[in-house]
Amino acid sequence: MTNPNNPSSSDTSHILHERLILQKTKQNAIHLVKNLNCWGKALSDVSILQKMPNVQILSLSVNKISTLRDFSGLRDLRELYLRKNEVRDMSEVRHLQNLHNLSVLWLMDNPITDQIDYRMKVIAALPQLNKLDSNEISNEERILATQKYPTMDAIINASLSSPVPSRRSDYTSPSVKHSPQVKPSPQRSYASRSPPGRRVELEQQQQNSIPHSQPPSNPVRPSPQRSQWAAPSDVKLPHALNMREDETYVYNQFDQNGEVERLRGTVENLQLQLQVQQEKQQLMEEKHRIISQRDNGVLEATLLLIRSLNPSQLASVRQEIERLTPL
Repeated sequence: MTNPNNPSSSDTSHILHERLILQKTKQNAIHLVKNLNCWGKALSDVSILQKMPNVQILSLSVNKISTLRDFSGLRDLRELYLRKNEVRDMSEVRHLQNLHNLSVLWLMDNPITDQIDYRMKVIAALPQLNKLDSNEISNEERILATQKYPTMDAIINASLSSPVPSRRSDYTSPSVKHSPQVKPSPQRSYASRSPPGRRVELEQQQQNSIPHSQPPSNPVRPSPQRSQWAAPSDVKLPHALNMREDETYVYNQFDQNGEVERLRGTVENLQLQLQVQQEKQQLMEEKHRIISQRDNGVLEATLLLIRSLNPSQLASVRQEIERLTPL
């Protein structure tokens, strides 16, 4: 069985291919694509995006992407959805710094979000953002982030001091890791042999003697609240059980916009074909007009010639016409 984290050269299912892009977008060429949704395809290689300079909306959530390098040349990119991927290193964010049109970025459920001060670091590195994950970026957050992390080097150095766990499944919440374990008291066996009234009294003493777990020194940061957006009842949302509501809505809307653009392109093609047909018709009419004028000129010249003939010549012409004219 092929290891998905280290695919062999014969397995290309982890690579984003041109065929899949054209199938999803119904376009004729990948450089024409503006909106692309390849959610949940187990993709780890998206280097073909370097050939798509006009893309504006990308949804690549629930894949296995570990680097942001392939997004660095997408100058028109406005919204990037990368939930549930494998982006781990904060230095990867530097590949998005020159994308000045990027206003929405989703990195939720990536290992990078386990870092301390993750949100502040990303806001400081990408001041062009208006929304990070499910929350809008406030002016106060932007100012605090810039003051705390004035340069990318400061962000990376701070990230090195708070490394991300090697595997998310091995990560244990501090509140669980440092909570004191309560050992069973030997008095329970004694209480079980005591009279009922004495047994209740001993059990109450045992409960009072159990030390309460102290709050952790480094509590777990609460996850951002879910969006309050509710989908209209007449809108069908793809992957509604797995994607965030607003992310799903955005791509449902852009899928509709893409369909409108395709229909508009079909109408334009029909208009162009009609225009070509009209031009052909005009050319045919002009050709018939020229032929008609030429025939009229030949007829006039023939009549002038006939008028100049004497009677004997006219008789010879009549005989020749009768010979050539079929019965």
